[in-house]
Amino acid sequence: MVKQKFIKALIALQFILSLTVCEGKAQESFKQTFSDAEYYFFVQDYKEALPLYQSLYKQDSTNANILYKLGMCYLNIPGLKQNAIPYLEKASKNVNPKYREGYYRETAAPIQTYFYLGQAYMVNFRFDDALLAFQKFKDKIDVKDVYNLDYVNQQIKACEVARNFISRPIVMKTEHINLFPDRNKNCNYPVISGDRQTMVFTVKEKFYTAVYYSRWVDGKWSSPRNITLDLRVEGELYTTALNYTGDYLILFVNEVTSGNLYYSTLVGDKWQPVKKLPAPINSKDWETFASLSADGKRMYFVSNRKGGYGGTDIYETNLQPDGKWSNPVNLGPQINTPYNEESPIVCPDGRTLYFASQGHNSMGGFDIFYSRKIDGNSWSMPINLGYPFNTPDEEFYFYPLDSLSGVMPMAISNQSTFYELYRVNIYPSISRKIELFGKVNLSDNADIKSDSITILVKDTANNLIAMALPLSDGTYSVAVKPGRYSLEATSQFYVMNPLQLHIPSTYNQERYLLDINLDAKPITKEEVIRFNYVLFDFDSYELKRDAQFELEKVYKLMTDYPDLYIEVIGHTDSKGSPMYNLMLSARRANAVVEYLVNKGIDEKRFVVRGMGSLVSFAANTNPDGSDNPNGRKLNRRASIRVFNPNKNLKIEFVDVPEHLKPQTQNYTIMLAPIDDAISPELVKTIEKKFNINLREFVIGSRRLICMNVYKSKADAIEHLNTIIDMGASRAVLVNEVELQRLVSALQKNLITKQSVFTILVATSEIPLTLDFFRGLYVTEEVGNDGLYRYYFGAFNEKAKATEMLEKVNSMGFPNAILVKLEKR
Repeated sequence: MVKQKFIKALIALQFILSLTVCEGKAQESFKQTFSDAEYYFFVQDYKEALPLYQSLYKQDSTNANILYKLGMCYLNIPGLKQNAIPYLEKASKNVNPKYREGYYRETAAPIQTYFYLGQAYMVNFRFDDALLAFQKFKDKIDVKDVYNLDYVNQQIKACEVARNFISRPIVMKTEHINLFPDRNKNCNYPVISGDRQTMVFTVKEKFYTAVYYSRWVDGKWSSPRNITLDLRVEGELYTTALNYTGDYLILFVNEVTSGNLYYSTLVGDKWQPVKKLPAPINSKDWETFASLSADGKRMYFVSNRKGGYGGTDIYETNLQPDGKWSNPVNLGPQINTPYNEESPIVCPDGRTLYFASQGHNSMGGFDIFYSRKIDGNSWSMPINLGYPFNTPDEEFYFYPLDSLSGVMPMAISNQSTFYELYRVNIYPSISRKIELFGKVNLSDNADIKSDSITILVKDTANNLIAMALPLSDGTYSVAVKPGRYSLEATSQFYVMNPLQLHIPSTYNQERYLLDINLDAKPITKEEVIRFNYVLFDFDSYELKRDAQFELEKVYKLMTDYPDLYIEVIGHTDSKGSPMYNLMLSARRANAVVEYLVNKGIDEKRFVVRGMGSLVSFAANTNPDGSDNPNGRKLNRRASIRVFNPNKNLKIEFVDVPEHLKPQTQNYTIMLAPIDDAISPELVKTIEKKFNINLREFVIGSRRLICMNVYKSKADAIEHLNTIIDMGASRAVLVNEVELQRLVSALQKNLITKQSVFTILVATSEIPLTLDFFRGLYVTEEVGNDGLYRYYFGAFNEKAKATEMLEKVNSMGFPNAILVKLEKR
C-alpha cells in the first residue's frame, strides 16, 4: 500500500515537472518569437512582423500588447489599414501609463494606442470616432507632454479639414505606369530627368532596398534594371533627384546615427559608386531629401539642423561660380512648420515648389502642398492639393512634370498592399469666388478691438481688392477670385509681414483657411511675453489639468533661459467679499509658483501679486444685470508675464512630438529607475554576460547605471528581455536624447540647490558635438567671454568627484579639472 502511494506520488511529481518544463519551453518560444517580431517592427518591416505577432495572438488573444502591435502593423501596410481598427479597439481597453516597451511579459498597451486608434479611424474616414479617440489620448497623456498635446490638436483640426476637402473633391485622373508585369514590387520615390528620357526609382525588396533604372524607349518605359550593386550602397536608402540630362542622381542613405545625401554619375551605361555630398549640404544632423532646379544651379533639401522651425525643414542653396554650394537658407515659416516638411521638388518653371508637410491645413499625416516663389526668399502661402489627391492617410511624395501633372506612388485601397507608380493629371475647376477666412492671433494674447485692426487684400499691382475688420473673437472673412494676392493686417500696436497668396484655378474649395499672426511692436523698457491664462474652478486655487500643460511650457522656458523672471498675477471673479477675493487670488498665484519651484526653479525668479477682482478680463454680469457664468469663468485666472533682460533674445517654443522624431535614434537600457538599488553581483553578471563595462552616472547622491549605446531599438529590445530575466526586473528602454536630458536636469537641479563639485571636461571657442565626449553626458554653458564650457556630473562630496575625475581623465580627457560651484 505504501509502495503504491509512493509510486503515485512519483508519477504526480514527474507530471508536475513535465508541465513545468513544457511551460518553460512555451515561454521561451513566446519570448523568441516576440523578439523576432519586435526586430522587424522596429526596422519598420511590418509585413515580416505581422505573421509573427499573429502566431503570438493565437497563443494569447487577450494580450493587449500583442493586439496593439497587430493594429500598428496593419496601420502601416497599404491596403490593409482598415484591419487595424478591431485590434486597436481591443487593445485600448487595457492601457497602462507605465507600459514597458519591448518587454515580452508586458500584457498592457501604451497610452499611444488611443492616438493610433484615432489615426486608424481617420484613414478609414470615421472622423467622429477619430475625434473621440484623440480626446481620450489628450485626457490620458502626462501634463509634461505638451508637444504631443500640440500634435494631437493638429490631428483634431485635420479631421475638420478632411471633411471640408472631401465635400468638394478636385477633378483628377490617374494612369498606372506598368513597370513590372506581375505588379508585386513596392515602388517609391520616382525621379525623372528634365528631358523625360530617364527614370530612377526605389523598390523595397524583401531583405534590402533596391534602386532601379529605366529609359523611355518607343513610347514606353523600358524594363527596369537593378543598379544597386553599381552604386555600392546598402541599407535604408531612396532616390531623391535626377538632373535634366539624367546622368546625375541624388540619394538619401540612412547611416543609423545620421542621414546623409549622396550622388552618383552615369558614365556610358554604368552608374558609378556613390559619393557623399559636401558641406554645407550634409551636416552632423539629418539630411533626408534633395532636389535640383532644371538648370542644376539651385538645390532644395531637407534637414533637421539647429535653427529650424520644428522637425525637418526645407532649405535652399545655390551653386556658386567656384563650383561650391552657398550657405543654406531656411525657406522660413511660410513653408516650414513646427512639424515635418519633406520631399521638396521644384517644377520646370523654377518657381512652383511641391512638398509634403504634416502642418499647414493637412488632412492628416503628410499631405502634398505647393507654393509659388514671389521674389528673393518670399513664398506664397502653401496650397493643399485637396481630395482625392490628398487623403487622411500619408501622401509623402509627388514628382511634378508640370504644374498640373506628375508621378506619385499610390496604393489603391483594398486592391494592393504595395505602392505602385501612377501618372496623375489635375484639371482646373470653374472660376468662382473663394472665401478667405480665419482668425487673427495677437502675440500678447490681448483682447481684439475690431476697429483697431484692418485686413487688406491687394493684387500684384498693389491695388486694393478687398478689406475686412475682424470680429471681437478675432475671426474674419473676405471673398476673392483665384489669382495672386498679398494679405496683411494693419494696426497701430501690432506688425506682420504680408502673406503672399497664389490661389490656382484648380483650387476646388469654397473656403480657404488662413490664420493671421500679429506681433506686438517692441516695448522700449522691457520685453514681455504673455502666456495663456491659467484658469481655476469657482472658489478654488487647485491647478487643473489644462493649467499644468501651460505651466510645463513655462518650466521648459525657465530651464532653457535661466535669466528670465516670471511675474504671476492672481485674479478672481466678482463673487465674494473683496478681502476674501484678494486672499484667494494670492493663493492662485502662489499655486502657480509652488508648482514650478517644486520642479526645481529658484523661487527668487518669481514675483507674486494677488489682484482679487480688481482687473476683469471678461464681464461678470450681462448687460441686463443677470449673472454671466462664462465671463466669471475667464476671470478666475492667473496671468503669467515673462520678463526678459536680454533684448536680443527671441523666445520660441520649438520641439518635436514623439510621433515626429526621426525613426532611427540611439537607445540604451537603464537597469533600474533613479535611486533603485542594484546589487554589485548583478552588475558584474550583466557585464560578464555581454562582455562590456556598464555606464554609471553619479549626480550627487543619486546614480544611474546603463548599458552601452545601441544603434537601433530592435537590437536594444533583444538585450532588454535578457536583462530582465537575469534579475533587473525594472529595467527600461530609453533613447539617448531622453537619457541626456534626464542627467542634465538632475545636474542642474543639484547645482541650484547646494554647493557641489563638477568636472570641467573641455573649453572651446566653437560648439562641440556629443560625439566628441565619447559617451559622457555634458552640460554646455556659454560664458560672457564667448567660450563654450562643458561640465560633467555634480557631486556633493569632493572624494567622489575626485574619483570620477580620474575616470574622465582616463577616457581621453587629461586636461579635465575639478570645479567647485557655489549655491546660486
